[in-house]
Amino acid sequence: MEISSIKPQSGERFACSERDVRIAFDSTAISRAGFGRPTRSFVTLRWNAQYSPKPKFKGPVVASLRMYPESELTRFRKIRQYGRSGELYLYPVRRAEYPDEASDDFKGKVMPMMRTWFDREMSKPETQFQAKTLVVEWIGRSHKSHELRRIAG
Repeated sequence: MEISSIKPQSGERFACSERDVRIAFDSTAISRAGFGRPTRSFVTLRWNAQYSPKPKFKGPVVASLRMYPESELTRFRKIRQYGRSGELYLYPVRRAEYPDEASDDFKGKVMPMMRTWFDREMSKPETQFQAKTLVVEWIGRSHKSHELRRIAG
């Protein structure tokens, strides 16, 4: 698994650490984990137009887990991939909006849920597999997940 990261600004944090990601997702599960990269592209109109249903976020998005079939990987990237793969991105969140309890909840409940969702989707036969993204936002007292399907186009 390739991990890239930026240092968050002084008033920001990530939902978990690189170590937490390595524990939850072994190197055979996802090909890449990014902390702070790419920038919040899922908020843009272009990103919203590529997925159904169109997301309407109420709080800060803390993570996204994207899955790709082999054909999509080879079409968009010139990297060595075998079969299906996934990419996990974590985004910086203001500490004032995301307390330690939220981070603990993310590590203890949300990451295992993300791994279960990922494994379930990856185990589908080729005819049922499609590019999807699981987006997790913090809505003040709990995390909320959104499953988005890539629109063919």
